Amino acid sequence: MDHEQLASALRHLASTSPRRSKASHLKTLLPDIEAALAARVPAVDILNTLREQGLDISLRTFHGTLYRLRKTASPPGSERKSGAAATRPSAPAPVTVSRATAPLEAHKPAPPTTDAPAQTRIKTFEQLQSENPHLSSMQLNRLYAEQYGEPRVSNADIDALKKKYPQHTKP
Repeated sequence: MDHEQLASALRHLASTSPRRSKASHLKTLLPDIEAALAARVPAVDILNTLREQGLDISLRTFHGTLYRLRKTASPPGSERKSGAAATRPSAPAPVTVSRATAPLEAHKPAPPTTDAPAQTRIKTFEQLQSENPHLSSMQLNRLYAEQYGEPRVSNADIDALKKKYPQHTKP
């Protein structure tokens, strides 16, 4: 019995088996599907080609299965990009600063300029997150809060307001 012939017969059986799931067909075709998507071929056109070749699948199932296959194909912690995003170089990862031990003091915002209005110098949480991807959300929240500087109302002002407007207790 020839080993090559037996292996070829098993591969043919696996590819033509009527019990084979749609997901396993897509898993086999995943590199070709990714290449087509990277070439900006619409998913609907890919789906029509799959249907013409005998793989009848809905658009929702197609996208859901692709999502699961990409998720299992990429190692944990890494992001998989398709299309034009895969060709763009990403920002280099920080070498010496870890996410858990990143000192917040090194990432303080620049002092405000006197000629800029107050609205333009405050960045959104998303802007800070894109500029500092290595910081945790707690550090980003702190960095966001530090943009507002000193509060305009002091504790003494709050105490004076409490005296002026006392809380009424319900009987």
